[in-house]
Amino acid sequence: MATRVSEKLGLLMAPTVQLNVHMKSTGVSTIGELAQQFGLPTHVLRHWESMGLLEPSRDGIGQRRYGEADVTRV
Repeated sequence: MATRVSEKLGLLMAPTVQLNVHMKSTGVSTIGELAQQFGLPTHVLRHWESMGLLEPSRDGIGQRRYGEADVTRV
């Protein structure tokens, strides 16, 4: 899809997605933090986990913890 400015210049521009790439300093996120970072509902991350696409670690009380590899995968 081209924008009006790019149409005038004869250029095609791909649509873009704006992401918030700021993470906590520890590099570990909860499911809510990771979902918010990418603008996704949490159930999407849970679904991807059930499909084997994500494998977050779990803390001492069983809560998901997403590291840098998980962020890259999303």
